[in-house]
Amino acid sequence: MCHRKAVVKKNAHMPEKIQWDSVERTTQVLEKNIIERRPLGPALRRFFYKKYIPSVPALHGGTSCDI
Repeated sequence: MCHRKAVVKKNAHMPEKIQWDSVERTTQVLEKNIIERRPLGPALRRFFYKKYIPSVPALHGGTSCDI
């Protein structure tokens, strides 16, 4: 329990920076995959549809089919 508190406390001062770094990294991977027309892995696809549903139609012509 003590260890968990320490970890939370250590990261608490910049959670947004950490979060945005991982979002940026994931977005770069997704963009690379889309540009190269590679199928996304299931985990990335889940993340993509969960996080970026509003921008999905814009990416491929307004349809909700698989990328």
